[in-house]
Amino acid sequence: MPRRDVLLMMMAPAGTAIHTPVQVQKLAFLIDQLVGETIGGTGFDFKPWHYGPFDKAVYEVLEALERDGLVEINDMSVQVQPTQYRLTDLGEREGADLLQALRDRSPETAEYVEVLSHWVRDQSFASLLRAIYAKFPDMAVNSVFKDSLASVL
Repeated sequence: MPRRDVLLMMMAPAGTAIHTPVQVQKLAFLIDQLVGETIGGTGFDFKPWHYGPFDKAVYEVLEALERDGLVEINDMSVQVQPTQYRLTDLGEREGADLLQALRDRSPETAEYVEVLSHWVRDQSFASLLRAIYAKFPDMAVNSVFKDSLASVL
């Protein structure tokens, strides 16, 4: 599946709600790792970085989607909050269509994408990283995230 379609599809269950950079990166990683083969791959190449799995291409694709009017990017770097990403109405419709096409081929995979999408957005920054590091410890090797609970999981 093309990278742009992966991002639209994975963000679609949240409608036009905001995603933080860590949510987008980790959701794309989870889709890649957990259902990537089922959807024909994602085209991403995640490497362990300061806060776990990271691929710069995720941001590049989001910027291209913004140029196409499918994603809105609010650069909050001047403020305390991180950059925010959300689907536009058009992006939500296209993402929902992609998710429906997946549902037609593989209902269980589409449901899992929806569950992952909601789960990632429901996690705090720390709990999301803890869960990723617990399931994929190789993605924690370059982490600057220091959390006393991370080793407990």
